[in-house]
Amino acid sequence: MYRNLLTRKRKIILEWGVLREDEMSQIMQQVSNVFFSVTYFDPYDSNIETRTFYAGDRTATQLMDTGDEVIWKSLGANFIER
Repeated sequence: MYRNLLTRKRKIILEWGVLREDEMSQIMQQVSNVFFSVTYFDPYDSNIETRTFYAGDRTATQLMDTGDEVIWKSLGANFIER
C-alpha cells in the first residue's frame, strides 16, 4: 500500500450563537460567492493566514419570530480551502 500526499487543505468549522435577522443576512451574503478570502489564525503554521475558501454545509436554527424580525439561535458553516 502506498500513500502520496498531493496537497494539504484547510477546513474551518464555524458556529455563531444568537443572531438577529440583519446579522444572519450579512454573514450569508459574505459567503454567497463561490470562493471568498478568509483571514484566520492557522494553528498548523502558527501564523495569521489569508486563504481562499468555499462554504460547505450551512446549518441554521431559528429561535423565535417576534413578528418584526426573526431571531436565529445559531448558524454553522464549514469553510473548505480551495
